[in-house]
Amino acid sequence: MVNKTRALSVAALFAVAGIAAGCGSTTQTTSAAGSHKNVTITFGWWGGTTQERVTENAIKLFEKKYPYIHVNEEFGGPFNTYFQKLTTEMAGGAGPDVMQMDYNYINQFAAEGALLNLKGAKDISLSNISPSVVAAGDVHGGLYGIPNALNADAVIYNPSKFAQVGYTGNQRLTWSQFASLVNKRDSPEFRGICG
Repeated sequence: MVNKTRALSVAALFAVAGIAAGCGSTTQTTSAAGSHKNVTITFGWWGGTTQERVTENAIKLFEKKYPYIHVNEEFGGPFNTYFQKLTTEMAGGAGPDVMQMDYNYINQFAAEGALLNLKGAKDISLSNISPSVVAAGDVHGGLYGIPNALNADAVIYNPSKFAQVGYTGNQRLTWSQFASLVNKRDSPEFRGICG
């Protein structure tokens, strides 16, 4: 989940911290702001160095806003490394309290009983998220994840190269038609468009 709003997205993800904190460690303190349980939660995520830096900054902002919640950071590195480690941790019952999850894994972990069903949780407001987006976290009627970002697939092409093989950009193409055009890449006028 890599865009400019990542810091806000991660901070929004931590709105679940109050519920997930049941898994973390707690102590009771009283401050001028009132009585709060000091909570320590673990947050796991993957990504590159930019995502690591942005997420760490979001965690600092979160801890500043909620000084009674401490976040142990568990950066997992690249996608595959993160999920290999996470799968092992979850199997042993030692996964993070809050984690970045991929759509391809949420069904697996929910089916294994490793994720908390958030459906009906009183402290989570989903009113500013489209129901079609929230549905990505639905597994058999339970809510096991709240999307913090969406990816958009796009095709970017060089119009002049495509025009040389007959595509003017005015007609809609099926994937098969697009593949036929791309397969012309070995022709001299199209060379270089696809690597």
